[in-house]
This record gives sequence, C-alpha cells and structure tokens, in this order.
Amino acid sequence: MNSGDWIENLTGLEYNNGQWSIYRYVDDLKAQAININKKKQAKESPKELMAVLLQELNVNTNKPGHLDNLPGNIEAA
Repeated sequence: MNSGDWIENLTGLEYNNGQWSIYRYVDDLKAQAININKKKQAKESPKELMAVLLQELNVNTNKPGHLDNLPGNIEAA
C-alpha cells in the first residue's frame, strides 16, 4: 500500500504489529541524524570506468593504448 505524503510532508503510512500509524520524518531523530553526501560526484568517462573494471578484475592494462582497440562502442549512451 502506498499511502502518505512523502514528497511534500515526509509522511508515510506504516503497519506494525496489527496497527496502522503515520510515520513522520520530522519526529524521527535517527533518520535525521544520517549524513548523506548530496554532492554530485564527477562522472568518469567510459574509458576510465573500463580501466577501473579491468583493474578490479586483475586484467593487464599496462599496454599502451590498451583501451583504444576495444571492439564496439564504449561511449556513454
């Protein structure tokens, strides 16, 4: 069930132990204490992402131009 008004009032309908209640974010000090990094992180290029992936998979990427000859298009969609 999707009830409540999360977008405007940060409220939601909850069902616990056979009883309904209204969750209010403003009353939830634990939820408010969570520090979320809202800064947008710089996006890596597709080649940078592939290099990180290959490194994580322990693939030898020490050859010059190793990623330049990959088949297919690795550009972002």
